[in-house]
Amino acid sequence: MGFRVIILDVMLTVILLPILYIPVLAGCAAGLFSKIGVSSLLQCLIGCVCFTNVLVSILALFEYRHHTVLPVNSPFRFQTSVRIAYILGNFCFCTGGFVVVILLAPADQEGSKLKVVEILKCVPPNLFTPAAFVLDLTPRTQCFLAGLAVVVISQFIFLSSHGFYVLSKQSGHMSSKTRRLQKHFFYNLCAQVSIPMIFMCSPLVIAFFFVNTNTSFDGRLNL
Repeated sequence: MGFRVIILDVMLTVILLPILYIPVLAGCAAGLFSKIGVSSLLQCLIGCVCFTNVLVSILALFEYRHHTVLPVNSPFRFQTSVRIAYILGNFCFCTGGFVVVILLAPADQEGSKLKVVEILKCVPPNLFTPAAFVLDLTPRTQCFLAGLAVVVISQFIFLSSHGFYVLSKQSGHMSSKTRRLQKHFFYNLCAQVSIPMIFMCSPLVIAFFFVNTNTSFDGRLNL
């Protein structure tokens, strides 16, 4: 998990360095890949794979913590092969969802960039360069990503809530000290995950809100 977070940090701050045109689902890359001429489409795909990798890694942490507290006879205590398939399935599901969003981006990127200017009432930095990329200007993509988020978040909620339920109601298979430690592990895991996830997901939430409320910006986002 730590190694994957380091990879994501390097990707975001050095290799890709994305600049988002919030609240529009568009942005540009100003990192090393842009300097050497890597296409914006390929950079979007790489960024989505890296983001999905970290997201699924966090899900794997919750799954492991949930599996650890389960009694031996629990119907949710799966074999290792099933657990691996579960994690890989989530990775393929999330990656596939992001790839679909990118591949369905408007073919007329120049026209979409002009619409970005109309929406924001200003010209964002590097908009009319090959490094800029517009994903979508309609609520379609936001709704699709929201559905994707619901599927993933529901798994986090189940793993957390059921884990706490086992620790509170079905913890006869462990000592009180072990139960207390497992609860602390859950609390710490939730706290460590919530902060980065809020900052990573908030741009999508902001974009979804403003696009669906038809907010006029009148140049207030002018950089």
